[in-house]
Amino acid sequence: MAPILFQVVSQNKNPKFRATGIILPLLTSEIKTQESNSMNDEQFKGQWKQLKGKVKAHWGDLTDDDLTTSEGKVEHLLGKIQERYGITREEAKKQFDKFKDSL
Repeated sequence: MAPILFQVVSQNKNPKFRATGIILPLLTSEIKTQESNSMNDEQFKGQWKQLKGKVKAHWGDLTDDDLTTSEGKVEHLLGKIQERYGITREEAKKQFDKFKDSL
């Protein structure tokens, strides 16, 4: 169960009374989590045409054919990164997740 977060809204500017005020629950839309900040696989695929150049710039050893055939499919792209760079699937996923988080 997720914790409930609260925000204290002070009604008094005097530092002596800072702890007093109204406690309001924060709306989940106001809370920025890492999950909401990072792009999921479906969003990545949906924005593939815009992101293809960034992927090519980040992983320069990927060929245009690699990028065209992957069509934004994350699993296919991970396989190509693994193949071109001679790294494990886990390392390819780690690099890819870091790349997505930077977008």
